[in-house]
Amino acid sequence: MNMVALNGMSSHEGGPALLTLGSCSIVGIIVAAIVASRLTKTFISKYNWNAILAVFVTWLVGVVLGFVFQVIGFILAIILADILWPL
Repeated sequence: MNMVALNGMSSHEGGPALLTLGSCSIVGIIVAAIVASRLTKTFISKYNWNAILAVFVTWLVGVVLGFVFQVIGFILAIILADILWPL
């Protein structure tokens, strides 16, 4: 999707934009993994949830977090490419 949005831009603008998207994706994956690990333990030990329910809810939270970071990265990549366009 980002490649379609960056259509017509040279590597001068597209390279940093794709690096921005990749960086946000990696940060999102790391944050989602940390949150999933801690949230599962919290749901099971502190709130005494069923393990399957805790994993499912935590998975859902991880998916939402990943989506949010991906959207933020996509928007930042487009903004960065637009800033670099006239240079």
